[in-house]
Amino acid sequence: MLELRDVRAGYGRIEVLHGLTLAVPTGTVVAVLGPNGAGKTTALRAVAGTLPVTGGSVRLDGARIDGRRPSVIARRGLALVPEGRGVFSGLTVEDNLRIAHRSVSSEDAGPWDAWVGHIAEVFPRLGERLHQQAGSLSGGEQQMLALCRVLVGQPKVVLVDELSMGLAPLVVEQLFEQVAALRATGQTIVLVEQYLTHALRYADLCYILAKGRVAWCGEPTELSASGAAASFLAG
Repeated sequence: MLELRDVRAGYGRIEVLHGLTLAVPTGTVVAVLGPNGAGKTTALRAVAGTLPVTGGSVRLDGARIDGRRPSVIARRGLALVPEGRGVFSGLTVEDNLRIAHRSVSSEDAGPWDAWVGHIAEVFPRLGERLHQQAGSLSGGEQQMLALCRVLVGQPKVVLVDELSMGLAPLVVEQLFEQVAALRATGQTIVLVEQYLTHALRYADLCYILAKGRVAWCGEPTELSASGAAASFLAG
C-alpha cells in the first residue's frame, strides 16, 4: 500500500500541499481528481521524490520513502509517468524499450525476449511498431510507450500524470482499456486525470483535491450517485 500522511510540499516559499493524507490499496486503480491548481501533479512529484516533502511522510508498504532520491524510490518499486510522455523521439520503439530494460536489474526485468513479447501482447499496436521511430507515433501510441517503459521494472505502484491529455476521445478509451488490463494483473495505479467519465468508470477509489487537501474520497459510484462531482471539480 502507498500512503501519504499529512504531506506538505510546494515550490520555494509557496506551499501547495497543506497536509495531504490519502491511501492507495494494493492492486487498485486510484483516481486523483480536482481543478487546476489543486495540487494533483505536486502530489505525484512529492511521492516520486522529484519534489521535496517538507512535512508529513510518504510510505510504501509501511516503509518511509520521503527524503530519498528519486532513483532510490524507483528501486523501491514506485514509477512515475510524467505529464508530456518524454519518450526518446529519435529512437525506435524497440530502442526506447531496450533502454528501459537495461536500466533495471535483470532479476526485475526478466529476459528481454520474454518481456518485449509481453508488451506486444498487452499493447499490440506497439508490438507492430517496434522498428518505427517513437517521434512518428501518434500521441496515444507515445503514451502507451511511456507507460511500457516504466512497467519494465515491475513496479509496485505506477503513478500516471494526465494519461489522456491532448488525445482524441477514442484513443483515450483505448488507453483506459489498457489500464483496466493492467489492473487485472494486480498492478497498482494512481491516475491524475482530467477525464472524469473515464476515471469514474475504471477507478476503484477516487480522491478529489482542493487547495492542497482532500475534499472528498470514496468509490466512483458514490460520487456519480451524489451528483456532487461537478461542484467538487469546479471549485
